[in-house]
Amino acid sequence: MKRVFIIISIMFIASNAFSITKSGDTNFGIFGGYSTLFSHYSNDLNDSFSIDLLMQPLIFKNFIIETNLHFSSYNLKESSGSFLNMYSLGVGPIFYLPLLNSFEIQSGFHANINYFFLRATETKKEINAINPGYRIISRFVYHIAHGIQTSFDISFNHKLLSSQSFISLNI
Repeated sequence: MKRVFIIISIMFIASNAFSITKSGDTNFGIFGGYSTLFSHYSNDLNDSFSIDLLMQPLIFKNFIIETNLHFSSYNLKESSGSFLNMYSLGVGPIFYLPLLNSFEIQSGFHANINYFFLRATETKKEINAINPGYRIISRFVYHIAHGIQTSFDISFNHKLLSSQSFISLNI
């Protein structure tokens, strides 16, 4: 129940401020969310908060090129003070469909390069890894006023870490 409350709270908090999507604009945004693991690593790591910085530098009619900088920090379940930080840089196409005057649906994918940093306090080890991945995105956008919009985002993320799939769902 606590997890559901957190997800619903983040849905209302997760908003961004960038222009109404139209050709020729450049949009910027910031997102806050919740990251849930669905892979081998879900046994060892707690779910996490996530932060995304977004730039849409090229906007065409119903098509956007988007760049994204993502950060998540996962605590290890069995080791107090140990954590895995993940930084991702992604780029990819986003397709959008305006609905009515104020709503928009966006969907697309990113190719990512991911940097993982693990600090294990009990063994006093630090491990770094850089691996590719991808992200599939669905976004529901509501335009509040010119230059301000809020959105609800869901993204499926797949990366490799130590030859194991690192899969997360971000809301």
